[in-house]
Amino acid sequence: MHTIAVIGTGKIGEVLLSGLLRAGWPVERLLATARRAERAAELGERYGVEVVDNDTAVDRADVLAIAVKPQDAEALMADLGPRVPAEKLVVSLCAGLPTSFFAKWLPAGTPVVRVMTNTPALVDEAMTAISAGTHATSEHLALAEEMFRPLGTTIRVPESQQDAVTALSGSGPAYFY
Repeated sequence: MHTIAVIGTGKIGEVLLSGLLRAGWPVERLLATARRAERAAELGERYGVEVVDNDTAVDRADVLAIAVKPQDAEALMADLGPRVPAEKLVVSLCAGLPTSFFAKWLPAGTPVVRVMTNTPALVDEAMTAISAGTHATSEHLALAEEMFRPLGTTIRVPESQQDAVTALSGSGPAYFY
């Protein structure tokens, strides 16, 4: 079983973390990062997960789930990207950022998968679209599906359709509400 680090465990990162735990992912195979000490303590207490710094997450995880706000992704990747080994899978939950954005900060050949989920993930009824970056294989996509299946339904789409998915997925539930 893979070790997953959720980098930036805010709202969407916490949704992923809690979904993995509900699905039976072993807590010792999960890591989280948080910018603020009080948030780190809250995550550790609520989920029993180890909260580490970004460098430790890169060293110990097989999969890095990047769940920071899109406007914070550039600073994170400028710092973190060069230290990510090319064999690690990077999963982006950053709305609107293509896999090419991450590829420019990572070593050549690093697999990146782009994911867009939506708020029904809070009650395990999400529709999550998954797209492969240039170096992501079908095995990488299968692992991303395994990660997000506990949150609802997953579907593979070409990355060229992700912006449309983001618009519909992000606005659709609110519209119907």
